[in-house]
Amino acid sequence: MKLTPVEFLNKLKTEADIPRVVALIGEEVFYRDLVRKKMLDLIFSDTPEAEREIHYFDQDVDLGEVEVLVNTYPFFAAKNVVIIKSEKIFKAADKEKQIERFLTLLENVPEYSTVILQLNALDGRQKATKLLQKDYEYIECMPVRPNNLKGWLTEQATTFDRKFDYEAIECIMEYLEPVDFAPLQLLIKELEKLYVYAGDRKVWTRDDVEKIFSALPEVSAFALANAVADKKMLIAIELLQEEKKKKTAVPLLLGMLNAKIRRLLQIQECLRNNMLEQEIIQTLKLGPFLGKITVRQSKNFTERSLRDALMGLNRVAEGLSLGERQYPLIEETLVKLLK
Repeated sequence: MKLTPVEFLNKLKTEADIPRVVALIGEEVFYRDLVRKKMLDLIFSDTPEAEREIHYFDQDVDLGEVEVLVNTYPFFAAKNVVIIKSEKIFKAADKEKQIERFLTLLENVPEYSTVILQLNALDGRQKATKLLQKDYEYIECMPVRPNNLKGWLTEQATTFDRKFDYEAIECIMEYLEPVDFAPLQLLIKELEKLYVYAGDRKVWTRDDVEKIFSALPEVSAFALANAVADKKMLIAIELLQEEKKKKTAVPLLLGMLNAKIRRLLQIQECLRNNMLEQEIIQTLKLGPFLGKITVRQSKNFTERSLRDALMGLNRVAEGLSLGERQYPLIEETLVKLLK
């Protein structure tokens, strides 16, 4: 059965039996680790960590050894747990034979054992994947896009018995808007800092977020992109020099700047087509708060100037092997855009 991590965790709360076979499939490490840890805590609720029977297969997978471990009654703990993190079963030269043997093993896992398959991806077209989805708990641990982050942030705040105010969540979503997927593991660490910083206060504010998140490379790069969008040349150049001192990766800066300028250009094109602000926000799927700001920022530029800036940044990207010369080229591009 295909489930989201949240659906599976809720299921664990209501069902007494821990599934004997669980597949944690997807690129989001945060969810894979969260579900695995919760399962292990439930399986070994009365067992000290030193006595837990957990066997990991990170690289090579000897199915004969797996079979022995799964079928050996545990001496100290209530269960054996076998965790397979290697994709070699599904990529071996004789993979059909290996997969068939593995699936037969899963069909016969005894009640005193649990097998957890934890992989970045499986080919959904494969017969084995379809069988895993049909016969076992198949948890899709997919990355979260920034525009879908609100629910996740709200949920995580409740684990600290706290909540965000509206502008605090909008602020985080602003910071991460240019990236493809939200870095959940990194965000959890920042929320832990936020919890300590805010003390007994139950509501986290935008000011709290700005103070705690300011050290993240994504956030400092966002500040630069935002200064560009606000057409504040001196601040933008100063922030660029700060990034150079910190040796921020040029691809990260280019990604942030490209994303911001492309968004401004999209809005310019919408305005040229006589679209109203609310129409633009809905069409581009922007948050209401961020949308209003970005529409206002886009009016600082012409379509031509934004297109020229994108071409300049593309030239920087093409010359990534030039080393430190990258920063002067970025500065030159920004000065042309902001003058």
